[in-house]
Amino acid sequence: MIKRVLLIEDQPHENRRAIRKLEEAGYDVIRAVGPETAKRRLRENPDIDLVILDCIMPPECYTEEETNEGTTTGITLYMDALQTREIPVAIWTVLGEIPRPAGASVPSGWDKMIILRTRKKTESDELVDLVHRCEAILAGRGGKG
Repeated sequence: MIKRVLLIEDQPHENRRAIRKLEEAGYDVIRAVGPETAKRRLRENPDIDLVILDCIMPPECYTEEETNEGTTTGITLYMDALQTREIPVAIWTVLGEIPRPAGASVPSGWDKMIILRTRKKTESDELVDLVHRCEAILAGRGGKG
């Protein structure tokens, strides 16, 4: 069962709405506004049950080349800090296709990722539905990873 969620989203208005909706649904939400904060939150909170990840964020600790000028920052973070962990990852995006960093092959664990595309990121109710879908998928897999 998912109890603690790490939300990685750089837009303050998206963060506020999403956190409010997730908390109303009974989840404990940890917020990260970018890759550096996300890495720190992951180190500080080993009991995170799910990571919800935005694709497009400022590169912060990565180069513009590594992140296609910020369009793949979330995916770069996944490849750098998340793909070897046993934490499920869900991507929350308005993009039609999930971009990969330039020259990158499909990262390991990519097939386990759960992707929610919304018309607008402000559809926070859809985000709660995403967490419920993640719970159902994880229950079917018999665990966390």
